[in-house]
Amino acid sequence: MSWPPEVELRGRHASLVPLRREHADALTEAVRDGELWQVWYTSIPSPERMAAEIERRLGLQATGSMLPFTVLDAQGMPMLLRHAFEALDCIAVEFRTHRLNVQSRRAIERLGAQLDGILRSHQRAADGTLRDTAVYSITAAEWPTVRSHLRWQLERPR
Repeated sequence: MSWPPEVELRGRHASLVPLRREHADALTEAVRDGELWQVWYTSIPSPERMAAEIERRLGLQATGSMLPFTVLDAQGMPMLLRHAFEALDCIAVEFRTHRLNVQSRRAIERLGAQLDGILRSHQRAADGTLRDTAVYSITAAEWPTVRSHLRWQLERPR
């Protein structure tokens, strides 16, 4: 299978566009809001490192190992999942987060992903500590049910 072409995904709740260098200023402001890079269990770049992180991801895209997007509005994950399963015919989509990042783990679970396991002492965090990584996935066989659930979540009154 050849590497998939870039695509823009637009929906009622979000738009996802291929990552570009021009997104650096907006992404820098987004990470400043809430100072997310300072949360010890995340790997979000600091505002000063955002441009370098964009370059890293674009480099991975050039080698065929990443297809990075910029989310322009909230709730873009259902569109990414639909694209992965319905356009790219993926057999599974994997999510990884720090074992202690409970907020991210619950968000991943709300998507309908199942916990595959914990990779213990999987990598070093920026502060040198060892990171345990929680690995989740949604498989192609699960996608129809997950899609229905996500649609229900997005359409129900809040």
